[in-house]
Amino acid sequence: MPKYRLRTETLSRAAASKGDRSGYAIAKRTGLDQALISRWRRGLSAPSTNSLVVLCATYGLSLTDLVGPADAPENSEAAAGATAAASSERTIPNRVAADQRERS
Repeated sequence: MPKYRLRTETLSRAAASKGDRSGYAIAKRTGLDQALISRWRRGLSAPSTNSLVVLCATYGLSLTDLVGPADAPENSEAAAGATAAASSERTIPNRVAADQRERS
């Protein structure tokens, strides 16, 4: 069964178009819990069907606008952050090793 993820960039753009630039503003407009919105935006949990319906209705989005395959990295700000963190974790030890070789 395919896995799906909230397209946080799409949600952020749609919310910003209505002046909602923070999780707090999204929560205030939608009536959804701010902590839940924060977890969704960081990729730590997924919204329920009811929450997706509220988000779609509030921001004029379709479900396909708001939800996409989990394996698409552009679907999550958290995925982008995790990719950047993993990339820097790989390069820092390489730099340290290169510095040690140069000193030898």
